[in-house]
Amino acid sequence: MSKKLKIFLTVTLTTILLVTSTYLSAESSSFSLSLGPVQIGESRIPINLQGFTISSTIEGVKASFAKESVQWIRINNNLLTPRARLTVVIENSYPDLHLLYHGQAIIPTSGSDHAFADLYVDLFNPEDILISKGGERVGTIRISTSKQLATGNMHLIDYSCSRYQLEIDGLQGEYLSIGCKMERIGRWGKESPRLIVTWSSTNYRLQDRTLPPYTTILRDSSPAKIEVVDKQGNKKIITIKAKLPRRLNRIKTAFGFGPYRFQSRMEESVRDEKIAPAIMLYGNFALTESTSIRAFDALVWQESTFNNVGFYFAYDLATLMDNRISITPLLGAQGLTFRYNDKYPSETDIIYPQGFEAVYRHPFGQENYLLIFGAFLSLSSGSATDYSNLWVRHGKRIFWELNYISWENKQRSARMWGLSVGIPLVSLF
Repeated sequence: MSKKLKIFLTVTLTTILLVTSTYLSAESSSFSLSLGPVQIGESRIPINLQGFTISSTIEGVKASFAKESVQWIRINNNLLTPRARLTVVIENSYPDLHLLYHGQAIIPTSGSDHAFADLYVDLFNPEDILISKGGERVGTIRISTSKQLATGNMHLIDYSCSRYQLEIDGLQGEYLSIGCKMERIGRWGKESPRLIVTWSSTNYRLQDRTLPPYTTILRDSSPAKIEVVDKQGNKKIITIKAKLPRRLNRIKTAFGFGPYRFQSRMEESVRDEKIAPAIMLYGNFALTESTSIRAFDALVWQESTFNNVGFYFAYDLATLMDNRISITPLLGAQGLTFRYNDKYPSETDIIYPQGFEAVYRHPFGQENYLLIFGAFLSLSSGSATDYSNLWVRHGKRIFWELNYISWENKQRSARMWGLSVGIPLVSLF
């Protein structure tokens, strides 16, 4: 495979993955991007702005939500909270007014007949907007919610919680957002889970009226119970629980097998492409949350034998679409062993193709699934070895992998492609 063709295939497949993902997300109104310190997340539950009532204690001050202005903002510990842009119109008969919201002073812009101001309001924490003049509070803009106009699912449980099968009970019919962050605690290599659950609701607060978001810590599968109260004094008990493992292992392995098409060549002798059995081993040693050591071994045989072993350092370079897509470079080396048949000795080659993986989490709405495109390419024009390895993987614990490997060194070559299934093997350390 030529160098230009390798680059073309890599760029094309990666672009298809990113464009397809972005298109599907945009179609479901869940496109997300990062703008400076504010990370816009995906919207997976509808927010009906007509379900919010806005009232002002000053007749000459009116406020309303801008249409289609709802955004979901990702804050600490993966919590997504909705905000909407509120436009405030102040009649000129009320000069020198300014607004106070969450400790921030907002100065209106004067027009010919009115003064205007707009601000983003946290819909899950719609605290009063104070109207001030000359250092004194003269009025209030209040935002409240009504359950009657809310429809469909009103609980947003972030993807960061889905692998732990988190459940919450007691706030049915209420807007609620939940995010999770897993921490390792204990001695390195013998660590246990500590799940930080951050949550926020529109109408309900803790008994002491502390403002959201709230944090609940789960160490095992035991439920946490919290008493909450709304502005009218109505109380509810909510229950949060998750399924957590006893240990968080750093080393994970998997075993794969499947039929491959295999072709080999030695000098002028060429074996036609035939069906051959293939066996794969995979290993991942997590160093930190964003770095790991990865290893693989691929063995294919059908009269000829080809064995491909690789060791790589991996690190998360960039994320897209609210962390659902990550780009991971793979830096390392590989060893190849090739034997054409019993008449020829085995030959070993050490090569240094570099690669990457693009991981799409929860593809097409499939929670906890992964869609992965990866490649190893030897792009050095001065090398005697030409090597390519492209793969697409889909699944969660059990996964399918479509793989293509091509290797050529002087008068020797091997090419194989096929579909295999991978299953978890053992977890250690």
